[in-house]
Amino acid sequence: MYKTVLFIIVALLTLSACNNDNTITSTDLSELENTILTVTSERSSVHEFNINDDYERVEVWVEKYVEGELVSGDSGGMRAGVQDDGYIIFGTEIDTDSKEFSYDLGVSSGGSIVSTKGNDLISEEQQTQASSWASKSSEEIPIDHEHELALAIATFTFSPDENMGMPADILSNFDEHKDQFDVAYVLKLEFLSEE
Repeated sequence: MYKTVLFIIVALLTLSACNNDNTITSTDLSELENTILTVTSERSSVHEFNINDDYERVEVWVEKYVEGELVSGDSGGMRAGVQDDGYIIFGTEIDTDSKEFSYDLGVSSGGSIVSTKGNDLISEEQQTQASSWASKSSEEIPIDHEHELALAIATFTFSPDENMGMPADILSNFDEHKDQFDVAYVLKLEFLSEE
């Protein structure tokens, strides 16, 4: 009997340790939250993360690709301290008056919020052509130690003959698909441990 009880206790402790630590997932928003994000940006994504004590900060940045080639690797990036859980927020819009693609990045964790804005001049052609948006789905994605993740992407294709369908695996296999877009802005992040 003692061995059975001990086995159950060890099993319960093991299962309780697997409480979704080191995962990130897109978040379901309330109607009010959706309304606020819609007022402030054309497209947005909110991701919730849960981490253990191994991680102390997160770096978030936007990479720009033109015809499949990386042209800007750390546009508008930031670093924020994190603990236990929090949110990564990414919103984008195109301002045709100023001819800019702009975005807002935010990280909320441990009672603090860090945010930044970025922008990029866009051509007349880019303003009027088809664009697509993709964000990681609601499934939990494991956070690998010291590896970057792509969470969202905004793309532009100038040729009206191009199919603007977004491949289902665009974020997990971006390198395989990056040549099909004229311009792509990819939100990336990496959780980091103590240096």
